[in-house]
Amino acid sequence: MANHELLNIRKRTTQGIRNAIASGRVVNNAPYGYINIRDNQGKPTLQIEETKAINVRRVFEQFISGISLPLFIKEARANGFNRTGKSALMRLLTNPVYAGLLRLPAYNGEPERLVKAIHSPIISEAVFWIAGEKINGQPRYRTVPKDDFPLRGIIKCDCGWHLTASYSKGKKKYYMYYSCPKERNRNYREKLCTN
Repeated sequence: MANHELLNIRKRTTQGIRNAIASGRVVNNAPYGYINIRDNQGKPTLQIEETKAINVRRVFEQFISGISLPLFIKEARANGFNRTGKSALMRLLTNPVYAGLLRLPAYNGEPERLVKAIHSPIISEAVFWIAGEKINGQPRYRTVPKDDFPLRGIIKCDCGWHLTASYSKGKKKYYMYYSCPKERNRNYREKLCTN
C-alpha cells in the first residue's frame, strides 16, 4: 500500500509540474537574468532582473555577430557574466526561457515541445532561433588541437564519447594519455593513438 501511494504521489507531482509548464509557468530556479516571484494569484513566475538582462542580450548579440569563441567568452566575463563552468554560456544560449518559451519534456508518448511562457522575454524569438541555427552549424567539440595532444576532442572512444587528454606521472617522467570522460577505466597511451 505504501509503495502504491508513493507511486501515485510521484505521478501527481510529475503531472502537476507538467501542467504548470504547459500553462507557461517556470517551476524551477530562475536562470541568470531573471528572479523568481509570485504573481497576484500566488503562483510562480519570473521577473526580469534588468542589470543582468543587459548581459544576456549582449551575449546573444555578440554570439550572433560571429566573435571567435575564446574572445566571446572573455568579453562575456568582462561584461559581468559570472556563471562558472565550461558550458555555462552554451546553456544560456540554448535556454528558450530567454525568448519567452518553455521546454515541455516528452511524457507518456507525447513528444517534447516548446510552449509560450507568461513571463516577459529578454530577447526575441527570432534572435533565439538565429543563435540556435548558429550553434547547430558549429562542431560540438573543440577541434582546435593543442600541440601536446593533437587528437584531443577529435578521436572517439569505443563508446562514442570524444577522448580528453592529460599527463600521468610515472617513476621518472610524465606520460601522455588520452582518456574517455564517460568510462574512466579507458586510457590510451599517446603513442598508441598516433600510430
